[in-house]
Amino acid sequence: MAKKKPDAEAVRFNPIANIDCILDDIEKDYGLSGTSLDASEMCTTTSLLCLDMILGGGIRPGWYTFLGGEQSCKSTLANTIMASVLAPVVAMFDYEGSTSAAYIENIQRTNGQPLSVDELFGVRDQKSQKWIIRPRVRYYAEGVAEKFFDFLAKLERKLPDKVRMGDSWFYVYENSKDNKSLVGSNYDQSYFKKTGKLRVPASDGSLQAVLVLDSLPAMLPERLDVDDPGSGMAAQARMFSEQLKRVKGKMKAKRIAVLAVNQLRKAPAVMFGNPEYEPCGEAVRFYSDVRLRMQPRVMNAAPGNATVGKGSIEEEESLCGGTDTYRYIHVRAIKNKLSNPNMETWVRLWITDSDNQARGLDPVWDTWRYLVDTGQASGKRNAVKIAFGSHVSKSMKWLQFKALIVGGKKLRKETCAAVGLKAIDLRALCRAQLANGEGQLKYFEAKKLAVAEKASKTKDVSSSDDPE
Repeated sequence: MAKKKPDAEAVRFNPIANIDCILDDIEKDYGLSGTSLDASEMCTTTSLLCLDMILGGGIRPGWYTFLGGEQSCKSTLANTIMASVLAPVVAMFDYEGSTSAAYIENIQRTNGQPLSVDELFGVRDQKSQKWIIRPRVRYYAEGVAEKFFDFLAKLERKLPDKVRMGDSWFYVYENSKDNKSLVGSNYDQSYFKKTGKLRVPASDGSLQAVLVLDSLPAMLPERLDVDDPGSGMAAQARMFSEQLKRVKGKMKAKRIAVLAVNQLRKAPAVMFGNPEYEPCGEAVRFYSDVRLRMQPRVMNAAPGNATVGKGSIEEEESLCGGTDTYRYIHVRAIKNKLSNPNMETWVRLWITDSDNQARGLDPVWDTWRYLVDTGQASGKRNAVKIAFGSHVSKSMKWLQFKALIVGGKKLRKETCAAVGLKAIDLRALCRAQLANGEGQLKYFEAKKLAVAEKASKTKDVSSSDDPE
């Protein structure tokens, strides 16, 4: 029996031809905003070139965890980023209560932003509690963990979504009386008819909020904020598991970054395997977008031919006369869902300057490591040579290189003339190179070249060992 031919009209019928209209209606009914992923995500600099490089350009929206043992510069790194970042909302939750005002000021000075503590954290009138000097960073010395998550959850409800559509950025507000009053007639009428939301143009995709948590183990769950010995570790892990899912999903749309400090401890009586563990439970590890492990190292383990010192402390001539002291920290991105994982670098802690002041993370070493890692500097510490695009220097001493980075404008100009460079701000040029994506490309090119050279040397050695 011959098969019946299908009806021509039935063949032409497509049941999902209008699927986009159906999905648009569903999005409007349930308040969903369909957007595309951004291949060139806008980043906010950490103020450290090497850290920006291993993070893929800087800080993006997400949860960052800095973990390490004692004296591994976790808080210093968080404070450095916090003090330099520009965002409408910057807040620090100091659960350890160990932030030093003088140290924050010195970190600011090291990064070329000489703001006082009053300018950074603001000043209130004692009677009215109104701001005399408005804060750039909101500081909270808290103890109860849930207060941070309540703060973040409410901030997410109040802030608009900030999304990229095509080549432009927009704030997207929910349709409410307060929001309509806020945006006035500035919203896109056609977008409102399609989605029921208020869309307003934004200048760029910068972060709306950066929050610093120092530190996670010091965050006490509310249920333990009484004289109850309880099961502290289990209660804290359970609290993070409950609270992180409450806030994590909205952080990307709201353009919020959280910089959290965690510890690295050793479990007692562990006979086999790695005794190190991170407190606060597994949820922190799984919800973290980026996890940076920081490890202090002795001076001789650091790359770059350290000069004078003992153990982990390096001594070096200061620009102002006297001696600067430093320590080295190895940094590895053991998890990075926002860029390339497992990239590593070094930072140098400026323990004291010639005035015996702690200065935070050293910009001189940071610039040197960036240039070396990207193949734009060569030589040893007593004979440095730079080949940065069209800027090529003569061989210079380390103190001259130091003057290029932390010297005053007059000293930098004199040093540039002495080493055969035009009057340039080398660190600013490096930062611009990272911002346009060229820095990471050069990093991978330099690594590929280093691997090829090593393989070539190994081949030459093995061939010379072969009998004739």
